[in-house]
Amino acid sequence: MKPLHSCVLYLILATVVGCGTETPKYANVKGKVTFNGKPIDKGRIVFSMEGYAPSTMEIMDGEFNGQAMIGKNKVSITAMKKATSAPKLPKEALTQIKGYQKKFKDNPDQGGGTVSEYDAGSVDYIPPEWGPQSKETRVIEAGSVNEIEIHIKAKG
Repeated sequence: MKPLHSCVLYLILATVVGCGTETPKYANVKGKVTFNGKPIDKGRIVFSMEGYAPSTMEIMDGEFNGQAMIGKNKVSITAMKKATSAPKLPKEALTQIKGYQKKFKDNPDQGGGTVSEYDAGSVDYIPPEWGPQSKETRVIEAGSVNEIEIHIKAKG
């Protein structure tokens, strides 16, 4: 067999067999999230580990429940509220929003939410240190009750 063919065959086998990566294991997690001492009415909490798909759970009346990967997870939280004034968007962004609204109105089965779910007057009121760039972590353990309480306070 030619050396080039051997290399190609080896690469194909390595791809099919895999590189020894483990399938992530999950554990149940539930908890409560407050903002300035009050339960978050509606929001999302995300548990993530680098290199794996994140686990996203809805927060309703300050509570969440679901599964997250076992190990040290980065935790981020988002929650929207009506802004006192809608943010000023560039003309290009408004054109793009109108295009998506038309697309989803004409083709509702294509996913991506509905036009009624988009609200340009809503803003995320959770402080940035808890948002997508969060450095907050929680350890999820196998075989234990993973109950998490998070109390977020506005700065200033």
